[in-house]
Amino acid sequence: MKPKVVFLITCEHSSNAVPKELRYFFKSHPQILQTHAAYDLGAMKVAKHLSKSFGSKLFQGEFSRLVFDLNRSPDHPKVIHPMVRAVISDADTERYLRQHQKHRDSVHDWIESKIDNGLSVIHLGIHSFTPVFNGKVRRCDRGVLFDPARTFESDAASLMIELSKEGDAQLIIRRNDPYRGTSDGLTTWLRTCFKDRSYAGIEIELNQKHCKNAKIWKSHAKWLSQFITTLNS
Repeated sequence: MKPKVVFLITCEHSSNAVPKELRYFFKSHPQILQTHAAYDLGAMKVAKHLSKSFGSKLFQGEFSRLVFDLNRSPDHPKVIHPMVRAVISDADTERYLRQHQKHRDSVHDWIESKIDNGLSVIHLGIHSFTPVFNGKVRRCDRGVLFDPARTFESDAASLMIELSKEGDAQLIIRRNDPYRGTSDGLTTWLRTCFKDRSYAGIEIELNQKHCKNAKIWKSHAKWLSQFITTLNS
């Protein structure tokens, strides 16, 4: 019997906003807030489209990852950006870590509630990546990040890749590129919490070189919409 699937959308790096107590600091660094270092350009547009089109739950980041990174583990040395950690108090550090944990707990509890009701969850984490990193050009338009050892997740990722090849053959799509799907991140942690057949955590990485190309950005949303529609049919 085919399991009933529900979709969850998250966008950890949706915002380049900073808390009011750090605005003084970033007045001296205004340009960095407009870069990939601060947030995932264009990712929130795709995440909102999917959430609105399918009524899927959306969890998003409130602040820039230059403050704290929701896609890092709580004990990761860079979960609070070193630039910020150097200028904040211990009280602010603790508060930011609580906010970080609140996001993780909220996502976890939502997934758990669906699984407890007999549903399987496919979690799409929407991200974007800078086209050049450390001087190296990344020759990928779409990346699908997942754990190949998890059958439910791997099968879903394979379908997603095939749909991309059929619909947008001119765009280069790759598995576990530009990052490994098993690297530290929210989906990696959630896999330790939920069984393979119940949870699939797939991160989508979109190349920011297309951000100003409305046609391609719309095609990203259309591709992911087709994936959701296919699994819901």
